[in-house]
Amino acid sequence: MIRNEAIECCDIEPNDIYVVGVPHYDRYVTERRASRAEFFKKLDLNPNKKMVLISPPIITYTYDPIAPAIVKALEFLDLQVVVRLHMMGKSNIGDLQSVPSKIVIDAPDKIRDPIHADITVMDKDAYLADLLYHSDVVISHISTLTIDAAVFNRPSIFIGFDVTPKPYHESLRWFHDMEYLKRVCETGGVRLAENLNQLVEYVREYIANPQLDEEGRKNIVRNYCWKLDGKSGKRLVDAILSCLNR
Repeated sequence: MIRNEAIECCDIEPNDIYVVGVPHYDRYVTERRASRAEFFKKLDLNPNKKMVLISPPIITYTYDPIAPAIVKALEFLDLQVVVRLHMMGKSNIGDLQSVPSKIVIDAPDKIRDPIHADITVMDKDAYLADLLYHSDVVISHISTLTIDAAVFNRPSIFIGFDVTPKPYHESLRWFHDMEYLKRVCETGGVRLAENLNQLVEYVREYIANPQLDEEGRKNIVRNYCWKLDGKSGKRLVDAILSCLNR
């Protein structure tokens, strides 16, 4: 899909495009993941209970207290929640605090801008991979975490609503009318929750049946990752060498 978009939207010649996969995911599929007991011990969570990962929008997009509203709405499902904050901006999480065996506020080191974002730091990358691997459902807002989750075949939900009503141009709703997000949703691998009740229902369905929308998640992997064989980095190097040797 990305190759086709590069040809269609950027006027790049097909012969100038090498499809290699995503080298970043090589370690996701080749490295040993921490056991659930081992990883949950670090987070002070119960490995025998389900865990939902929430990545709330940053305040650049909305000042709505999305995460607290979701956490409160999920309380009756008897879940554990990890609220993963963004490395490049603040989110309004209200007065949410970590609670042993219930809530974790996960705050990665902040960076100044995308140029300084180093996702190759081994321990940090392994931690995020373990977090995704052991999540039972991933909830996010226009985040590539949806693709990351699909790599591990974990169900995903997009946040497509506001806590307090807003005009369309100020709300989170308009993001999901963007072409690239529509295409992600069209894979069938992520659900768009248009209100809090719908989000809770989606979480309930995924917890009851983690295989729901599995084929859609495979579509996400095919469209945005191509192959998950641990050899994308090698293919990238081979492509670079091929260009240099022309």
